[in-house]
This record gives sequence, structure tokens and C-alpha cells, in this order.
Amino acid sequence: MKRFTLIAFILFTTISLFAQYSPSLNLSIRAGANVSNSTWDIESDFVNKKGKIGFQGGVMLEYSLPNNPFDLQTGLFLTTKGAKLKTEDNIIGGTGGAFYRNRTLNQMYLEMPVFAVYKMYMSNSTCVYFNLGPYIAYGIGGKNKEKITGNTQIRETPEEDTFGKSDKLTYGNLKKFDFGIGGGVGMEVGRIIVGLSCELGLTNLSNNNSYKYKNVSSLATLGYKF
Repeated sequence: MKRFTLIAFILFTTISLFAQYSPSLNLSIRAGANVSNSTWDIESDFVNKKGKIGFQGGVMLEYSLPNNPFDLQTGLFLTTKGAKLKTEDNIIGGTGGAFYRNRTLNQMYLEMPVFAVYKMYMSNSTCVYFNLGPYIAYGIGGKNKEKITGNTQIRETPEEDTFGKSDKLTYGNLKKFDFGIGGGVGMEVGRIIVGLSCELGLTNLSNNNSYKYKNVSSLATLGYKF
């Protein structure tokens, strides 16, 4: 965590200082809402996945490449991700009826994208853009929640940390480092930026051999360009 934060801080500070003296660099702030889920593949007769609503906010730097139709974007964002999963548990239920495990994973990351951007200008201050590229992220917090429901009882288990290893959890135990690809489309009107994007994690975050877990999310953001 310290190494990731230090590298991100040095990189972002260096580019920010350089942006003050380079007309080719633009700084913007962006924030919005996301809906996240996962490729959570757990064996069960009954599986119901639901998206989890979260947020993202941070700063983006954009460098206009000379003699090139593409620009380059990078930044640093605080983003939440996670997933909800409902499974039938026959072991708990036994002959007393169906019991279900309602699981919620909450993940918070520091995330840094590196995107190539292509812009189609409709006027000097208005354009539609498309971006695509990889991202890296590091988990800095989050809790797991589980509620067991059935015909005769409702039970909640104590919250556990999402990241790290634990003998108590079979559905958490996530690795902190994530890597994936992202892309989207948006519009710039003057200094206002509106965008829609999605991200697909390529890293199996599970520390448990019984399942795989990769992040999936879609985002809607609003930004302001300085």
C-alpha cells in the first residue's frame, strides 16, 4: 500500500507541476456514481447476483500528443466496488426448509487509469470523445456482510475485512491489487465533461481456491475542466 501510494503521488505531483507550464496538459475533476458486480462463480443450485451502487471521484490529467490524433489520460481516483450474491444453502436448511445466504462485499480502491483518447470536434469548444486503456487499483478498505434468512430464523454474521486472508470467510478474502481494462464515451461542452464508461477486471482477486472473483463495473460521471 505504501509503495503504491508513493508511486502514485510522485507521478501525479510531477505531471501536475508540469501541467502548469505546458499548454498541452489539461487538469479536470470528475465524480459520479457506479454500479458494480463481479464474475463471482460459486457452485450452488440457486444463485442470484445483483449490482451494488457506489461512487467514484478524483482528478484526471490529459496530455495532447503532438502530431497525433490521440490524447493520453491518466489520473487518481477513489472508487468503491463490490457485489451482492444470494445463494441457497441446503446444509443449513436441511429438512427445515430453504435457507439463503445474502452476501455483500464492499471494496474501496485507489485507482489509476491510463487511457488513449480520440476526440471528434463539432466546434472549437464541443466534442465527443472515446477512451480505452488499462487501469491499476489498490484496495484500501471495505467490509463483508452476510445475512442468513429462512423460514424460521434470520441471522447476521459479524462484519469482516474484505481484503486479506481469513479462515472465517469463504466469500471474501480478496487480494488488494487489481488490474483491468476500461473504456467509455463522453462529451465535452466548454469546461463541462459528461461521460459513460465501464471497467472489466482481469485479475482473479480471490484468495480462496473454491471460486474466482473479478470486478465488473459501469460508471456515469460529471466533470469540470480547468
